[in-house]
Amino acid sequence: MAGRRLILDAGLGIIPLGRQCRPVRGELFVLLLTHLHRDHIEGLGFFAPIRYPDAHLVIYGPPPPENSLEEFLRAQFSPPLFPLPWDENSAQRDVVEIHGGGTLIWAPGAPLPEYLPPDRTPPSDPDTLTVHIMHSWAHPQGVYLFRVEWGGRAFVYATDVEGYVGGDQHLIHFAQNADLIVHDAQYTMAEYTDAARCRQGWGHSTPEMAIEVARAANIPCVVLFHHDPQHDDEFLLDMEAEAQRHFPATFVAREQMVLAIKAPGIVEHLPSL
Repeated sequence: MAGRRLILDAGLGIIPLGRQCRPVRGELFVLLLTHLHRDHIEGLGFFAPIRYPDAHLVIYGPPPPENSLEEFLRAQFSPPLFPLPWDENSAQRDVVEIHGGGTLIWAPGAPLPEYLPPDRTPPSDPDTLTVHIMHSWAHPQGVYLFRVEWGGRAFVYATDVEGYVGGDQHLIHFAQNADLIVHDAQYTMAEYTDAARCRQGWGHSTPEMAIEVARAANIPCVVLFHHDPQHDDEFLLDMEAEAQRHFPATFVAREQMVLAIKAPGIVEHLPSL
């Protein structure tokens, strides 16, 4: 995206990303948080650039029920929950609260994305990186979903959502005609409906739910993620093969996977990072 980088959530995967980054004066890291459950923020305290004096970290995320987002993060990443105080991190840090229906726009030449609240209409400019924000209640306490658009291409990041009968119509409308959707698929349908340990209401989907959204929204490629910790690689490959029987352009997310939207509707796998 013309040198502009977005980091979506701060789970443990953000740690190896931080190790790949070297201190560069003025380097910018833009982090978007979908929600504040522990597995989506756990890696932030171990993200190496947060301790680089010359780095600039901008965090956009939902306001917590009490206090501000910055106060919430300070409490999570300070003693006694975390060994190092938040305010001892050396990087410049800005924390911005965002809301469902709002938009982030990053115009060419702009140093930072600008947050537009729901009552402001974003400009229509294919050279402006635009992130539309949807608030969903399909996960306990709610979650933000992101639609990222640039250069006539779009992908949707839909983590921690649970499907509905007939498909999640709000998500289908939000994701309509995107080139790629990265969709929660933590459980198989057998796990989801298991009478002894039913996962319904836990806020996560199955591959069938993800594919249903993609079909209804006219999206050609699906990436399944938010893998269950109990699923090993062999299990996930079997899940992928089964999903591909119903929707061939379906893949399970892998560590360091690189996908490129080469043109509208054309998604290519690139060599891993």
